[in-house]
Amino acid sequence: MSRAELRERRERLAALAAAERDEIGRQLDGWQRSLSGVDKAMAVLGTVKQHAPLLGVGLGIGVSALLAARPGLSRVVQGGAAAWRLGRSVARLVSGLRG
Repeated sequence: MSRAELRERRERLAALAAAERDEIGRQLDGWQRSLSGVDKAMAVLGTVKQHAPLLGVGLGIGVSALLAARPGLSRVVQGGAAAWRLGRSVARLVSGLRG
């Protein structure tokens, strides 16, 4: 293969690579917005996870204050706690079945 042929082939391949990079860039632009939303949600989840003990204490104090102010809500809270325990049991059962 002569130098001119090699140069011509190199130019064709470089043009093809540039076109493919542009196409991939266009395809990824659509995903960028969706993935940025996922990144934000993961950041919020990480923050919540770091502050879970404080949130638990705050939630406990809030529910206690609410029950002190409205004693009739105790059945609702008990039902919610029972639903939470049931959900946790089902989650453990399912995770145990997965192995």
